[in-house]
Amino acid sequence: SLPAGCTATGTRNGQTYIVGSSDIGQFITAEVVATNNKGSVSKWTASTVAITSAPGLESDPFVSGTATSGQTLSLSANTWSGTPTPTISYQWMRCTQALGSISTTKPASCSEISGATSTSYTLTSLDVGKYILIQITASNSAGTVIRVTASTAIVN
Repeated sequence: SLPAGCTATGTRNGQTYIVGSSDIGQFITAEVVATNNKGSVSKWTASTVAITSAPGLESDPFVSGTATSGQTLSLSANTWSGTPTPTISYQWMRCTQALGSISTTKPASCSEISGATSTSYTLTSLDVGKYILIQITASNSAGTVIRVTASTAIVN
């Protein structure tokens, strides 16, 4: 009979089970049945660790606010999925060239702004004449995903 706390996924014949999205966060076990001319014997395997999923972005993040020294920029649309829940880190960057769309890598024309690691950043005189963006890193035991927002307009 099925182990306590388990739900049958249906009849699966063969040695392979392909994990699906409905399995995320669950543990998988299998019943092994051996049959010969004397009869059949079944045994349940030990369960797997919980099935995980790498971080996923629910919508493209973007920087909101006015690109003027003294104004505060904020990260918007920053919603992630993943099992276990991902840990999110932030790094604002100052760039010499604009980045027109979301990216998965830090642009070569950008440098990290020291200490700017929250979801908001107040522009300073050092930012005037530059473009600002933020790199978001989401990590869990299933993987790490990096997204870099498009940049602001040139800072005044």
